[in-house]
Amino acid sequence: MGDTLIIIVITVVTIIIFICRNFNLNQLKNERDNNNSIENNHDFNLNQLKDERGFKLNDNSIESADNQGFEIYISNIKLVQPTVFKTCHSKKKCELSCDDSCKRSLILETNIKAVSDWFSASFGLSRKTSKQEHRNNKQSTEHSYHAYIKAKLDIQNTCIGPTKSYIKDIEDAVKDTLTTNEKIQNLRKVSEKYGHFYAHHLFIGGAIIEDIESTEYLITDENSKSRSTGAQVGIGTSLLNNNLHAQVGADIARENVNKKKFSNSNRKQEVRIIGGNDDLYDDQDPSNLNPWRESLKKPNTWKVIGYDRIYPLFELLDEKLQEKVLKALGPRILKYGVDGINFNGDPNKYKPNVYYLFNHIREIKNIHKCQIFASIVSTKDDVFSLYVDHENKDASHPVIVVHRIQWKKSKTYCQAKAKLCWIIVGLPTSFDFKNQPPLSFRSGTHSAFENNHFGIEKITDYKFLDFNKTCILATCVLTATETDPTEADPTAPHATAYAIKYDPQDSKFVIGAHFTPCNKSACLFAYDINEKKGNPFVYNNEILQRMSLHFCAVDENNCSQRIGYGQINVEWEKKLWKNISYGKAIGKTETFPILTDVNRPILVNQLFDNCDNCQYHGFVNINNSDKVNFDKVIYGPLNSKPLKSCNERIAFLSL
Repeated sequence: MGDTLIIIVITVVTIIIFICRNFNLNQLKNERDNNNSIENNHDFNLNQLKDERGFKLNDNSIESADNQGFEIYISNIKLVQPTVFKTCHSKKKCELSCDDSCKRSLILETNIKAVSDWFSASFGLSRKTSKQEHRNNKQSTEHSYHAYIKAKLDIQNTCIGPTKSYIKDIEDAVKDTLTTNEKIQNLRKVSEKYGHFYAHHLFIGGAIIEDIESTEYLITDENSKSRSTGAQVGIGTSLLNNNLHAQVGADIARENVNKKKFSNSNRKQEVRIIGGNDDLYDDQDPSNLNPWRESLKKPNTWKVIGYDRIYPLFELLDEKLQEKVLKALGPRILKYGVDGINFNGDPNKYKPNVYYLFNHIREIKNIHKCQIFASIVSTKDDVFSLYVDHENKDASHPVIVVHRIQWKKSKTYCQAKAKLCWIIVGLPTSFDFKNQPPLSFRSGTHSAFENNHFGIEKITDYKFLDFNKTCILATCVLTATETDPTEADPTAPHATAYAIKYDPQDSKFVIGAHFTPCNKSACLFAYDINEKKGNPFVYNNEILQRMSLHFCAVDENNCSQRIGYGQINVEWEKKLWKNISYGKAIGKTETFPILTDVNRPILVNQLFDNCDNCQYHGFVNINNSDKVNFDKVIYGPLNSKPLKSCNERIAFLSL
């Protein structure tokens, strides 16, 4: 099969992808016919680029911004050598319900999806209509187009820059005197004014697009059912090259487009003429395009008919202002993974498995400022603890220390396998979000034991933690004492970069935490796992002073249907083996069933509503012993207090 051309039609309700097969742009570059002779391309009017604006996300549509956030320096712009492409024609009828879960209603597999998801997560933009509308509306759309690409324009960084008004509005939006929430709301307003993203690659030529779109509305009452039909006309279309690198509608209606409308009792029809001499388009004989097509021989009739290579508008700002915007929008997931871990030998010796992250953090320059969150997926009747430490106490070399703390004896109890799920959360250093899950976080750190000699500590109330709704993650960390990131190179090969003076492999203690929503606090604990009798708490001053709690809350603005997060109640079984407790998620939310893919990170955290005196000190793991579902959890205590009937919830995040 040949290459494909993606034609994207943007309507008020949906953004629909159409594929014109067997349209190979590379093969067609040199094809000639009787209508392809071109006059001097210097006659192309570059001044029309002065009217170019960014694009903004608005509900289910992409629209041209009302104000200019950038200017193109046309004196630096040159057309790529004109190349005539064979006419591409397509006609298709699409019937689908107005449901955002329908894959045809989104732009997929292109970087515009990543950018739009990121902005939606950052600003709470909605691409959904009501569930009632999804149930009651059925949309039928007929699309037809003829496109003629005559040239391309590549807008280099030296040819484009932000307008003074855009810079001023951004500076005002992120003033240091404002709260984080105020900055976010201000940035949202600025983006709605100037647009969320812009294009580096423009297609030049002419196009004729015809849209016929109708919507059936289901009207019901107790005694009868009937249908009434209305119609809605699409607001835009444009072209993509076969690199699948994003695009959005050619202004879709700016001054470049001449609209001609027709209507009958059941539907509305709109013909858009972009480029060429629109007076040569015959309404009475629309199949005869030759006169209009002939007019495209003159470059002064060409218009912008498509966009490619989409980037956030924030990228046009200087480095200092970009940094302020990134900080205001909050941390993101910079890296994540799922890896198997193995335990061999007598578990009574409590030797940890240390997971080194150095291969995953090479491109993260600010790793010393990031947070690491992790959870265990247990495949059998084993329970594992974990915390974050630093090799040589160096901030550039974080590791995850995993202990096997509970197990069910069997012939093979000396061996155990599990999966370690982890994410690295921090402030991004650029707006390249195509590889980042569309989630934003609010994070904090609590240094728990600076002046204490006891292993339990409650943290103060953090206002951004919504204990009753969102996912709250926590990881106990032994902070690094070597904080200068220049002292050790995280990209250097492990074990040969420097001598190991402090090795987390020697760890003989575990540290953990859980949240207590009833008093909006967290309980931290540290245990010496070699202490079989007496008081097992850790009293080592050096350890206690290095302990801290890293925590984050997922912002409520998440828009992705693929990512699940929230809270779920757990019902604990009465049957116990030794101190191990088995629980099952109940009252499932719509997102929790997403936890079914063993290759995707699943993170959980404990929330106790009635944990008097912080009596439950242990660790919870996701358990998929049946290798099918992830709706079971397993708990192992450190203080011989199994979970029988306590009121517990699990905060979860599934990427």
